[in-house]
Parts: sequence; structure tokens; C-alpha cells
Amino acid sequence: MRVAHQALYRVWRPQRFAELIGQEHVARTLRNALAGGRVSHAYLFSGPRGTGKTSAARILAKAVNCCQPVEQEPCDNCVSCQAIREGQALDVLEIDAASNRGIDEMRELREKVRFAPVQGRYRVYIIDEVHMLTTEAFNALLKTLEEPPAHVLFVLATTELYRLPATILSRCQRFDFRRISREDIRDRVRLVAGESGVEIEETALTKLVQAADGSLRDALALLDQCRALAGERITRQDLELVLGTVAEEYLADLTAGLETADAGRVLQLVDQIVAQGKEPRRLLQDLIGHVRGLLLAEVTAGELDRRGWLMNMWQQLAAVDGEMKWSLQPRWILEAVLLRIGEQPASIDPRLRELTTEVQRLQSLVAELRNQPAPPPDRKPLPAAAEPAVRSRSRRAESVPAAAPTQGDTNLTETGLSALRAQWPQVLDQVRRQQVSIHALLVEAEPAAWEQGVVTLSFKSGRTFHRQRLEESEGRRVVEAVLSEILGQAVSIHCVMQGEARPGSDGAEPSARPVAEHPLVQSAIAQFGEERVRIKKQEERQ
Repeated sequence: MRVAHQALYRVWRPQRFAELIGQEHVARTLRNALAGGRVSHAYLFSGPRGTGKTSAARILAKAVNCCQPVEQEPCDNCVSCQAIREGQALDVLEIDAASNRGIDEMRELREKVRFAPVQGRYRVYIIDEVHMLTTEAFNALLKTLEEPPAHVLFVLATTELYRLPATILSRCQRFDFRRISREDIRDRVRLVAGESGVEIEETALTKLVQAADGSLRDALALLDQCRALAGERITRQDLELVLGTVAEEYLADLTAGLETADAGRVLQLVDQIVAQGKEPRRLLQDLIGHVRGLLLAEVTAGELDRRGWLMNMWQQLAAVDGEMKWSLQPRWILEAVLLRIGEQPASIDPRLRELTTEVQRLQSLVAELRNQPAPPPDRKPLPAAAEPAVRSRSRRAESVPAAAPTQGDTNLTETGLSALRAQWPQVLDQVRRQQVSIHALLVEAEPAAWEQGVVTLSFKSGRTFHRQRLEESEGRRVVEAVLSEILGQAVSIHCVMQGEARPGSDGAEPSARPVAEHPLVQSAIAQFGEERVRIKKQEERQ
């Protein structure tokens, strides 16, 4: 005859106080009460699901009725212990309050408590999910719970303590069961898997422990389900299939697409994930968890580069979770919030966007001025002292060609620097993919010059530590390799602070040179004269 399969969480249910995982405070208190002969008539066990409340109630029932206890632990071998373990003890009655929640059931219980125990010293009533009782049922139970016969012991268990009347709480000794730590769950699952002949990958074990959320019963149930699916070797993909979660690779790609404002890639990934049968709301929740992990990593490492962006993304995703729950088109809501997040990519510095906008505005202005006829010369006499200065400025303007680009190294510098700044987000992304810690240093800098194979990086004020760390051999090697690959030639880097002179410069601030010496600006000076051209800062135009 074939023996029916028994779930792992039932096979490995604790049978002694010492086997209660993560609830040592409960086990120690109950053992001390048994040792001192101070067993109460009513106990209340509250806490999250799967943390051992019912198991502790059964162990207590075994301990008070055991024929041969050993240091306040049930022997687990006598007739009483075996009967309770197999669920056949006449003196231990388990009542599910969810299905026996009315006043009639409590009246029947009140009549039964008068009968003496059949085998042991106590009749133990275990009422699970006691918060499900009606108000009338609580009232019927109240008197019996306050003054039960000497041979009766009540153990009430609940996951929602706040729903119990104060009159019930005041008549019980209360024990709060805690969520079991991830370390304890990991050790227990590894032990059970080994004893069951199951090999589980570390990545799969980590994901299983996270999914259990402090419930050892849920963890063992997941292990049992994965074993039924995958056999004797469980991988992370098996666990994701059982849980219905989105693979980490998809979540990482989705976050990268949002970070670089690649809307097409983001929508393509959403379509692929939904096509695999994943619910849009499940994708949202997994993405929230993924972003939370990234944010915690940033906080732990003391990084600041993406923290604000990640926090904003987390808040926006969490805000639409409830909206998606009741929507007939949750995918549309998900796509809308992702596109909204992608409008502010994290890897593009806001100051770089402002500079790009300013350059584009200057280019448009110069193009308009070129199409207009030159204004008539001003014939008003100038003061004698001003004439030499005007002639000097005119000679400098005449030395710059009107429309031709500058030659040699200057042309290479300006053109190369513009190209480098346009590709800077790609440089940051490549560095981040190779080493996140170096990326955190590099985002505090911006390209200031590119001359003769040397890229000058200007660091923000107060970022001396970032500059020093990046100049170390490992950081320098990674950044130079990425720049050489993207720019198509061998490149070395030189790091300065904002306001410092770069090699070969006249001491001006690097970030100001590209606008003042831009070829288009020089062309405007040559055509209209230096005294008629003025470069306005952002705050002057507002």
C-alpha cells in the first residue's frame, strides 16, 4: 500500500519547546511556568502566520499531559504525547474559529468543559483564528474563560490581535510571536532540503527566504512545491516560475531603460514580460521591490548619485499600486507611470541638459543674425580715450575668420569636446555596468576639455574625495578604457576641481570655455564686433 505524501511543514513541525525556531522568549517563559507549577488557565498567542503559534499550543498541551517529562519538555514517546502528535488525543480539542464562530458553538464548548480529562491531567482547548468569533460568541466564551474548571486550559491563537475585545485580552497571558529572521529560515530550509535529498542553489534559497516574509511554514511549503516542479535540484528560475515573479534580469533591464530614458526599450520589456503571463500589478510590485533593494544598497554604501532619482521612482510606483488593483486596464496605468519616470533620466546631469540647451539657443541666434543685413555703422564721435580700445578690439575680431572653423588642435578640441559631451550619458552607463562604485565617483564630474588624447574631467566643488578616488589606478583604468572604446582612440584622463586650470589653458574655469570660445560665438564677434556681442547667463535671461 502506498503511503500518502505529507507536506514538509507537517513533517518538520516542532515537537518540543527547544525546536521552536525564532520564538525562544516564548519557549523559555512556558518552561519556567511549568517548572514552577504556575500554569495559567488561558494563554493568547498572537503574531504573523507561520511563526509557530499552533505548534507552541500543541507542545504546551503535550507538556502538561506528558507522563514522563524531561526538564519541562514533553518526552514525545508516551501514549499521551503520541496521541497529541497524531491528532487523536481526546483531551486536546482544536477549534477553527473561522468556521465555528457563532454563539451556538461557544455554548456547546461551555457545556463540554465540565467533563474531566480522559487520559491526562488537562483538557486543552486550542481556538485558532479566535478573532473571527462574533461579538455574541465572545460574550458566551467570556465567563468560561474567566473562571474555567481547574482541569481546563485554553490557548487562543490569532493573527489580528486588534480585533479581540479588551475583556478577552485581560483574561489571558499574552505572548507575541515574532517574524522569524531570514537567517533562521535560511538555516532551517537548508537543513530540511539536505535531509530530504534536495539541492537548492544559493540564489534560489535567497529568493525563497525573501518570499517567505518571516513565515517558516511558507518557506517549507515553497520548498515542497519547488521540489514537485523541479525534482532534486532547484534553481532560481524554478522558484520564479512557482512564485510567478518577474526575473531579475528583466527588472534590471527595465530599470536601466528608465535611467537612460529609453522609452522604446521600456515598453518593449513590459510587452515581453506580460506576454510571459505575468500580471501587470505583479510586475509593478516586483519592480518596487527591485528599486527598494537598489535604494538600500545606495544608502548602505553611502552613495548619493542616484538616491533622489530612485526615491522618486519608488514613490511614483507605490502611488499607483492601489489604482492598478481596481483598474480594468492595469497595464495602461503601468506604462503611463513608467514613461513619466523615464522623462527624467538619472544618468543625465541637469546642468549638462542646461548647457546643451544654451548652446542650441546660441546656435539658433547666430543663424538668425547671419541672415539679417549688417546694421549701419554708428557715426557718433567717440571719446579720444576710447578709440585705441575700439581699434584693438576690431583688430582681434578681424583675426578670426567670419565663417570658417578654427584649424588644427583648436578645431579638434571644440569638435571633440562637443561629441564627448553628447556621448557622456553613454560613458556613465558603460562605467556603471562595469563597476557601480566607480560610476558613483564619475557622476560628480563633467568633461571640460579634450586635447591631444587627454580628457580633462572637472569635479564639482567639495568633491575632492571623489576626484582622489577616481585618480587611483583601478578607477582611472576603467574610465580610460570606456572612453577609449567609445571615442575610438587611446585616451587618458586628467582630473581637476572646478575653477582649476586644465593643462594648456590660461587659468579660466573649464566649464566656461566651451561657450565663450565656441566657433559660432567667435563668428558673431568677427561679423558684428566684440562690443556688440554679449553672452548672458541663465539667471540673466529669466
